[in-house]
Amino acid sequence: GPIEGAAGGDTPGPALHVLRVCVSAACAAAPAPTPAPLASLARQAIDSFLSLRPGAAAAARAAEARFGGGGAAAESGAAAEDAAEEAEIREERRVLARLRLLATLLPASDVIAQAEPILEQARRLSLTVEMSKLAAPLDTALCAVLGVLLPAAAASAASLPVVLAHSRWMAASVERALRRAASGDGDGGDGWAAVVSGCSALVEVFGKVPSLDTSEHGAGAAAAAAAAALLAGAGAASMKAVDSEALSEGVGAAADRCERLQRALLLLLTKRAHGVARLRWSQRALLDALTALRSMPAVQLPAAAAIASLSPLIGARSSPVRFGALALFERLQSAEAEAGAAAASEEGAEEEGDADEPLPLRFLFGGAAQTVAGRRAAADGEAMVALDRLEELMGDAADAEARMLAWSAALALLAHARPTAAARVSAGWKHSGLPGFLNETLLPLLPLARPPPGSGAASLAAPTSLGESDPPPGAAEVAVAVFAALLSRVPALARHWYTSELSRAAHAAVARYTELHVTPALLRREAEAISAAPSSGDDFVVKASIGARSVTATYSYEGTYMQIVLRLDRAHPLRAVEVECTQRAGVSDARWRKWQRTISTMLLAQNGSLRDALALFKENVDRVFEGVEECPICYAIVHGTTRQLPKLSCRTCHNKFHAACLYKWFSSSQKSSCPLCQTAWG
Repeated sequence: GPIEGAAGGDTPGPALHVLRVCVSAACAAAPAPTPAPLASLARQAIDSFLSLRPGAAAAARAAEARFGGGGAAAESGAAAEDAAEEAEIREERRVLARLRLLATLLPASDVIAQAEPILEQARRLSLTVEMSKLAAPLDTALCAVLGVLLPAAAASAASLPVVLAHSRWMAASVERALRRAASGDGDGGDGWAAVVSGCSALVEVFGKVPSLDTSEHGAGAAAAAAAAALLAGAGAASMKAVDSEALSEGVGAAADRCERLQRALLLLLTKRAHGVARLRWSQRALLDALTALRSMPAVQLPAAAAIASLSPLIGARSSPVRFGALALFERLQSAEAEAGAAAASEEGAEEEGDADEPLPLRFLFGGAAQTVAGRRAAADGEAMVALDRLEELMGDAADAEARMLAWSAALALLAHARPTAAARVSAGWKHSGLPGFLNETLLPLLPLARPPPGSGAASLAAPTSLGESDPPPGAAEVAVAVFAALLSRVPALARHWYTSELSRAAHAAVARYTELHVTPALLRREAEAISAAPSSGDDFVVKASIGARSVTATYSYEGTYMQIVLRLDRAHPLRAVEVECTQRAGVSDARWRKWQRTISTMLLAQNGSLRDALALFKENVDRVFEGVEECPICYAIVHGTTRQLPKLSCRTCHNKFHAACLYKWFSSSQKSSCPLCQTAWG
């Protein structure tokens, strides 16, 4: 009684918290029987919840308003209305108290035996919640009950049909609570953690749906019953026999609801991550949320800028939460990078105007048409604040694990930014960020003396292994994976560190380790990427030889051939790639040497991959045969960084220039005249 009276307040109160601690301790002592006092309290909580009449107070008030008498009653109508409203709120607080008690004491009871009546009563209650004055705390308490009830009930073949039959209203209630919590209108305090527990439990239930098998070779009557319940939960009519077509419809409905829940859960995380990442009590809820998101299809993940809002979770108290957050960064779709490259090709001279100025990480996802000053003025959203936190973690030498994971997350985001923004952000790492991280944190943890067998290859072959490994890997494994990712994604920066920042002894050890454990796997990945690239037809053929450490590209046009060979060092990419032309037709020596310098620059200083270099070579040759003239400043047709054609034309001599080249010319010459005819640029 006293606990129930306190549990109906705006916050659950300390008595309920003490009771929750007692129940947790009793459950942790399993398989020992639940202490008799707790078991008795659990039975009382269930009975009191089942005795509720949801909506009774509201119905009585509506009847009074509709059929109330006149005369003296009409004169005191306002007072009666106030009294009725107060009575309704008291009833709602009583319902709230019993829900909270049920969620607290349910683990101390036989959950499976009580699943059906509790879910049916919860369904009736959910119909009245939205019109309640205590909608937010009631929804939160309802989610807390589901978070306790569903995992145990869904684990039983006998009770799974019961759970699936209620899946429709449960999904609607949980999604409503998630969106309310994300908008800031939810239950205060740690109420969002209860909402997350209900959502993750329901996502786990939906995860069991695709495994239902009602065929004659399947699980038989139990699976058929579960499938029929699923159809009922999906809104279909009850049926005795379940055919494959009907089951497919039910599975599709469950998948749609699961996807909606995951999107709402991700929205809640992006809004809450910054405030709760370091709170001790939030770690369990954060881990539940990230586990529920692990099954979310990668194609359904939002833009990288939205995922960037989860950056504070990289510095969470709990290691599993850190790695769970990293898994989302690692699963970002590569198609997004291609979309970013397409957007970059449309940028004008204004975007390229500050092309040499390094940028901090917070400007990674600025608008394509904005100047740097404009991006700085607009950079105030959740993603920008989160990226600031990520950059802090990248420089925090006191927490090696968080620092390594922050760099891994930043590399994943860098791969999905526009090329110009990525180049300028990484330029800021060259002297101020990356050398310190490599020397202070990564190098001492790398197993240079006795590297674990296959460690480098494993980290490259399975790039999501860091985020999805269970249990989380050790510090040396993380260091190996992050080092491999650095060599793969920012090879020019790693090469600069290798040649400029290392002592002679460390220089030899890093080269030996890279040669034995990273380069072979990196070559295999490059070869696979080249082989998997869409075919360009018979006019452009690329072959990679891992044994010879070379890539050969042959371009044919009307019976003539042009061939380029990229030769890689044993410690690639720590040493430069050799670019060699073995056959040349239709291109002068001078033009070829300019192309060779452009390709070498891309590989040496611009973090370009072998595939990028070959694509640049093909684009240049294509444009030559199409009659496009080269830029008179860089003597290339396709710009090595922006991948743009010469578009800006002089009004006097009509020569065309790359926007980036022209800006660099204006900056270095301190004048705004045409580089060729010297006419003022207008």
